[in-house]
Amino acid sequence: MLLVERLWRTKGWEFAVGAGPTLIVPFSTIRGRTYGRSQGIWGSRYDLGAASLEAGVARRLKLLPYTYGSLTAAVTATTISAKIADGRAKTMNYALHLQYGLSLQSKP
Repeated sequence: MLLVERLWRTKGWEFAVGAGPTLIVPFSTIRGRTYGRSQGIWGSRYDLGAASLEAGVARRLKLLPYTYGSLTAAVTATTISAKIADGRAKTMNYALHLQYGLSLQSKP
């Protein structure tokens, strides 16, 4: 998933929205027919078969001078249309992501 994201900071909170393409690996064998070993983009196993949207919120917490922790909750929705043997498979994927990270800031 490769996302371009827009971020807003407000009083220790961060809000984000993003969108972008997703690379898929569509290996399949259906009724004895195989697809995906080297039929992706530029002869690779990867294919460009999905579009993703993302929205998230994060809270920054000061832990030490110049050191912050960040707790993030984000949701993604991806629509997938993958080439398979003798056709296409279409599905949706929804995910909830929880992250915790540390950051250093050189200026207060």
